[in-house]
Amino acid sequence: MLGSMSYMHGDRMIMESYLVMKQPASTLFTAVPDRADHARGFMWDEGFHQHLISVWNMDLTMDVIESWFNQTDQTTGWICREQMLGREIRSGAPPSSWPQITSEANPPSQHMLLGHLLDRYAADPELKAESYDEFEAFLGRIYDNFKLNVEWFLSSQASDVLPNTFRWVGRTDTYCLASGMDDYPRAPILTEEEAHLDL
Repeated sequence: MLGSMSYMHGDRMIMESYLVMKQPASTLFTAVPDRADHARGFMWDEGFHQHLISVWNMDLTMDVIESWFNQTDQTTGWICREQMLGREIRSGAPPSSWPQITSEANPPSQHMLLGHLLDRYAADPELKAESYDEFEAFLGRIYDNFKLNVEWFLSSQASDVLPNTFRWVGRTDTYCLASGMDDYPRAPILTEEEAHLDL
């Protein structure tokens, strides 16, 4: 897992209203699923990566998660689900996937991770005495971007089925790339009248 840690810097491509554009360069510190085929950061993978890494080194986890929340769009709260920063990183992915679509999400596993870390501090007095001040400062640094991201999920991925339910925007009848479980079977009929438990 530690061998997959990567530092990347460069511009990213996004697609908004069918228009592809480049954003200014930014920096990300992340673990990647595998260097051969997926040598880029994935938002949903990172929460799971950091569950493991945080047991070994909480400081490293805080650096990585802060790096991710620094990617938050300050207008909308969206965070790009696949981080392909710069030409070197993009060269390992098919060009069709380079522009990230600003209406699409990835499972917010990093939100789940933060809850898990709070539970760990509450259950472990030794950990709390050792590093809770640093963790509290970290939460303060990411709070505004975290709040923006939560608000983005609540508005952009909301389902019309019931309040506080969500749906994967952008799924097709055969694929749901945003979910991270790309070809997991879904209802064959596309409608906005659906809710997805994995989101």
